[in-house]
Amino acid sequence: GLNTELHEATGRLESRQVHNASFVRRVEDLDDVNIGEDEMSMALGHGERPLPPAQSEVSPAEVADTQSALDEARRQHREMDRELQDLRGKIRHKEEMIAELVTAEQEWNQVKAHYQTRIETMEGNLRKHQEQLEMSKSEIMAMAVEERHAMQQQYEEQLRCMQEQVNHLRRKKKEFEKMAKLRTKDEQRMWETEQELNKLRTTAEEVDRRRATQEDRASVLQRQVGEL
Repeated sequence: GLNTELHEATGRLESRQVHNASFVRRVEDLDDVNIGEDEMSMALGHGERPLPPAQSEVSPAEVADTQSALDEARRQHREMDRELQDLRGKIRHKEEMIAELVTAEQEWNQVKAHYQTRIETMEGNLRKHQEQLEMSKSEIMAMAVEERHAMQQQYEEQLRCMQEQVNHLRRKKKEFEKMAKLRTKDEQRMWETEQELNKLRTTAEEVDRRRATQEDRASVLQRQVGEL
């Protein structure tokens, strides 16, 4: 019995040693594999810290082209600014002309009303004098010869006054017609001025948009020049 127990213990010890030796070999094999992977990683350059990307160099020609574009954008911006200032001056002038024509129209309406009333009054007075003259003429014809002389003088005086009124009325009508023709020209002038003003405003808006575009472009180019 003692020999049997000793033999079994010896067998268990040898089996345990074989198992330990096998485990050691597996560990050594894993170390060998790890070492191989590390060596492979080093060979591929994975074990080294990656280099920063190389910065692209800007050629002097590119710098010169960008600066030239910036100068051109600034030049066009200045030119459009001067053009815009000129257009705004012309717009103010046209607006002042229209304001003057509007004032002239208001004054003309007042004068026209005055002349029309005056002419109508004169025409009414003239008709009355004509009726009085016709009555005086009939009275003179009915009078005796010795009484006609005094009435004839009175009749001639009335006829002269009436003729003066007729001439005065004709002058007033001519003045009115002349002012009416001038007013017609003013109306045509106002219409033309308003058309010119609309064109100037449209042109000024377009120039202002193009000027703003050049200003934005100059800002972008300025940043690009600063980054070169």
